[in-house]
Amino acid sequence: MDDSTACIARALDVIESRLQEEVSVGEMAAAAGYSLYHFIRLFNQYVHHTPYDYLVRRRLAEAARRMLAGKRRLMDIAADYCFQSAESFTRAFTRVYRVPPSRVRKENDLDERLVLAPRGTGYIDFFRTYGRPQAQERVFPQCCLTGFFQDADLVLTRPKEALSHLQSYASRPLAEWYCIGSPPQSSGGSRLLFTGFEIADFDELPQGLYARRLPAGSWVVFQTRAPLAGLDYLRSFIYQTWQANHNQTLDARCEICRLGTGSLSGYLEFEIILIATIQPNL
Repeated sequence: MDDSTACIARALDVIESRLQEEVSVGEMAAAAGYSLYHFIRLFNQYVHHTPYDYLVRRRLAEAARRMLAGKRRLMDIAADYCFQSAESFTRAFTRVYRVPPSRVRKENDLDERLVLAPRGTGYIDFFRTYGRPQAQERVFPQCCLTGFFQDADLVLTRPKEALSHLQSYASRPLAEWYCIGSPPQSSGGSRLLFTGFEIADFDELPQGLYARRLPAGSWVVFQTRAPLAGLDYLRSFIYQTWQANHNQTLDARCEICRLGTGSLSGYLEFEIILIATIQPNL
């Protein structure tokens, strides 16, 4: 960890310790040891939010968790996290999560992927090393896949082994392969991913494999070259930062990761591909 990362980490610690207290951006800058101007610029560069925006979103995240965990009144939760009124809390909550807190309380449900987790040095170092991916909207034709389900931990931590298993069913060397599933909505527990490769049509379906059809449509693509083990950092950026600043809603019931097979020595060209729909500004 270099000095600048450590400095921003100190500011992040201050924010976490004072989510239920008043704290100014000047105090954050002082903790980091930077001038106000330099701190705001560096924080935005490393964390992908302005300091104040990050503070508000972290307060909303913890307020959301408290709402789901108990029956404390919304106005009291709002006050706990320094919102001046229930109305200001509702406006901020609805802007970030695109659903009012009263509905979350009634249905006792909120997509955990959208809740901003505390950023740490691992997140900062990942994007400083591999860069921030840019979203590209593409139109994809219908795609026929064949494959099977594999444990997500195997796919993410030992991709060569996962690919070798898949390759044994293919009639030719694979140039790319796919992992399909939904990202974890809660911590813990094992996950299965559909892993497969493209075929011309289902008449070519190898014996013992499943078939899966991906519909044609408009998708948002995030591409990077990084260790596949860093995929969760990319997911957190997409759902908690990128989507929060765009008027597109990601329908992530079908999340696709397309991987190139040209290099499996620790780095992969991979893409996350998500259906996108336009969300009116709230």
